[in-house]
Amino acid sequence: MKKLLNTLWVLCLCVSVTYAQSSQDAKTLKAALSDYLNIIQKKDIDGILDYMPPQMFELAPRAQMKEELGKGSFQNMTLQKVEIRKVSSVMKHNKAKYALAEYFSEAVLQVPKEEENRLETMVTVMKSMLGEDKVKVDKAKRQITMSIISKMYAINSPEVKGWKFIQKDDGSEAFLEKIVPKEVQEKLKL
Repeated sequence: MKKLLNTLWVLCLCVSVTYAQSSQDAKTLKAALSDYLNIIQKKDIDGILDYMPPQMFELAPRAQMKEELGKGSFQNMTLQKVEIRKVSSVMKHNKAKYALAEYFSEAVLQVPKEEENRLETMVTVMKSMLGEDKVKVDKAKRQITMSIISKMYAINSPEVKGWKFIQKDDGSEAFLEKIVPKEVQEKLKL
């Protein structure tokens, strides 16, 4: 009987340690995700790149990514509102931890005067991608407002300090295949 009670006590201790670690992972993940989304809102390009998994820079050099983010539509975009909607439980795979997060953003694209003639085409394309009710246009201000729900993977591996993030969208498949194992992608759900 005493052996059984000792075994149960050890089992309870293991469960509580696992729960505490899981709770700590969830806390640090949500804090890092919130920080990352704030950095995106501020358009801090170096900060954004710091939150990317290092494997991404093997596929496209950091300097090239920084240059791309420093021009074009990213600079014409303002995030009015960003909020975390859901975060999956943290999953461990080959010493790394993974999670899937969903967030809402309201983005305003300021169309440059020289591209004003493309405004209608841009709105049509965005409505077909996001849905009619998710895109609004203010022609007088040359602004397109989009309501977007996005998902991203969070990765915390032993060789890299802190959580890193990569978008889960159609444009990131080449990166995802090399960064988030297929079996992790299949298991993580919201």
